[in-house]
Amino acid sequence: MLGDARRMSLPDRLGVIRELMDSLDVVTRSGQDHVMQKLVRILRGEMLCEGLSLSSPQLGAAMNALTELEHEAGRVTPMPSVFNDSARVVVGLLTQGHAMNR
Repeated sequence: MLGDARRMSLPDRLGVIRELMDSLDVVTRSGQDHVMQKLVRILRGEMLCEGLSLSSPQLGAAMNALTELEHEAGRVTPMPSVFNDSARVVVGLLTQGHAMNR
């Protein structure tokens, strides 16, 4: 499945990620858990994608944000707004990292 996702352009992949982030406010608690875990895996995979060019501080910020995503997703009662704040950091850095390669 990840191979198929790589055929999508980065803006399309980030659009899907944003849609999943937006869904956190309307799904059940069980659904939130599923979507959060899925988003953590997707964003981590995007960070490992070829062609991503980040500086050391950017990479550190991305790794810190991913750690926060995992922490929030693992809480008994996670807050979608807190989760999405960290996800937005990663999405922003992914956008910057891919733009630097153009």
